[in-house]
Amino acid sequence: MAAQIGPEIKQVMIGEIHDYTWLQPGISSFLEALRAKYPKRQIVLVTEFLPRGKKNMRPARDWMRQANPEYETLFNEATRLGIRIKGLESNYIYFHTPPKMEIPGVTPEEEVNMWSTPEGMRVRNADWYQAIAEYRKEMPDALFVVYAGAAHLDYSYLSSLSRRFPREETFIGMVYPYVPDGKEIMTCDNIDEVLPALNTVKYLSWPSKDLRNLAGFDVRIKLPEPAKRETK
Repeated sequence: MAAQIGPEIKQVMIGEIHDYTWLQPGISSFLEALRAKYPKRQIVLVTEFLPRGKKNMRPARDWMRQANPEYETLFNEATRLGIRIKGLESNYIYFHTPPKMEIPGVTPEEEVNMWSTPEGMRVRNADWYQAIAEYRKEMPDALFVVYAGAAHLDYSYLSSLSRRFPREETFIGMVYPYVPDGKEIMTCDNIDEVLPALNTVKYLSWPSKDLRNLAGFDVRIKLPEPAKRETK
């Protein structure tokens, strides 16, 4: 995946399926490969899994360690690689639209479920875009790695965050669980539901960005669940 990210790319979108905690080491490996490819380029990890704000990120990371501790190792790896970390999620947008938030199509008094409705997804993506725009002013030449849930970044969705950026400057990678269970493969990938023949394909990369419109991504990688260690 890292090999396909050229110097013209300004933002890399990495989408995951939530609740598969063993995907994070794969994301760490990707960041390590990206740093090796661009040792002198400023890289910023911008993520759904930390709250947004201009304060020092250590308190936010302490908070996140309690909410989703599996991401802490990833954040530590990013820090080791010299990658700056910024949060995306607004603490005031979790459950409803705040009164003074100006979002097209949503009235100030209208409550929106931010977690399970298309409108809530659109509102959060719009807010995240504003956050990234603010960070971009501070770091105009940096390579931004936007790490969030796959549904936020899937290009085939009209409200996708990735659609708000120039196509030629944006790379979209998706990381999915690959879980063998006897002869069955359990996935959360909509592409697999439409095309079952792709069920066992661990890596998909398109020759043209035009295919992104339908698939929603440039590259898809399925990571196998690591073997469980024997307890002594």
